Amino acid sequence: MSQLQTLTLSTNKMEELIIKINRESETTIIMTTHNLSQAQKLADRIVILSNGKLCQSGTPEEIFRKPRNKFVADFVGIKNLMTGEIEDGPNSLVKIKTDSLAIFTLTEKKVELILLYGLMRL
Repeated sequence: MSQLQTLTLSTNKMEELIIKINRESETTIIMTTHNLSQAQKLADRIVILSNGKLCQSGTPEEIFRKPRNKFVADFVGIKNLMTGEIEDGPNSLVKIKTDSLAIFTLTEKKVELILLYGLMRL
């Protein structure tokens, strides 16, 4: 068995053990990792730190889908970042104006209304 196979096997066993201990003892486990797929697999909550300062804390979905700043986005591997200015619009419609294009999106309040009432028009 190669060293890589042994390392992979022991990493998998360690992850299984962490899951088992957590389920059986219902205790909090604090784990430090730079392995993002491992963090997504094992964590209920993730904390991103930079130079000892908290950048973002949340569920794996919040961290990976809604990074709060450029550092967190870079850290989790998001590459399609743009800068722009936000302009409010009617009925929670927001315009984001960049150098080359304008993007229209709904704020969370409008999205909640659409989901709640099944509305499809702005």
